[in-house]
Amino acid sequence: MALTEEEKKIARAYNIGYTLSNYEPRLLNKIIKDNPKNDFVRAMQVGRDHQEFHANIPRKDYTREFKNGFYNGRTLAEHDPSMINRLVMTKYLNKDYKKGLEAAQTEYAIKSIQEKMKEGSKSTDKDFSTPKWLERKSESKEVAPAQKDKSKGKDIDR
Repeated sequence: MALTEEEKKIARAYNIGYTLSNYEPRLLNKIIKDNPKNDFVRAMQVGRDHQEFHANIPRKDYTREFKNGFYNGRTLAEHDPSMINRLVMTKYLNKDYKKGLEAAQTEYAIKSIQEKMKEGSKSTDKDFSTPKWLERKSESKEVAPAQKDKSKGKDIDR
């Protein structure tokens, strides 16, 4: 499965946001504050939010309802993604629960892009030309170039 450039860009931004939130959170916050409408920066912000959520960094918008929605949304995103959309559209659910469902849906979309990238790199890594066990045997039998043939006294290039 070939990835589009847009999917690669989103996955890269997510990974950058996730990593920067660990090591340089002030820099990431400055980047997000300076460029709020940029799509790349929005994906970085999603990565930051997910890292903070998984690291249990307390925030006031991570209520119990948000966490329940997030954990339930992960399972729903894998098995029935249309159900998340229906739940988000209803009026009867808690708004934090809905935000958790939406966060789980975006995380699932990003994780699926990352899995596609991993599968793509695995398929390109395979080399079907010669098996490795055959290459090793043939390498051990090689003779150094320009050896002298004892019988004739001449240089032989192999």
